Amino acid sequence: MPDNAVPPEAKPAAAHQAACTVTAVSTETAVNKHLLSLRAVWFIFFILSNVLYVLWRLLANALRYHYLPQREASSGRGAYIRRADGNKIIKEADDE
Repeated sequence: MPDNAVPPEAKPAAAHQAACTVTAVSTETAVNKHLLSLRAVWFIFFILSNVLYVLWRLLANALRYHYLPQREASSGRGAYIRRADGNKIIKEADDE
């Protein structure tokens, strides 16, 4: 070892402990915080899924209404007749 070598400075233990404070957390506290986080995530998922469902139904209804065949304004109201297979057919007033 050379004579002019300087040994590394040792940091005092008290300064190191003051910089890294450790707080004791019980298992019960940690579990409660974890469960609260899971509950918050579940609430957010529940609300977002309901919002997406409502938007999906609004879009489906709008598209269904948009793609229904349009009838002339002068034609009378049609009557629904149920066929034997369960499907409805529209009978116009002047179809007879």
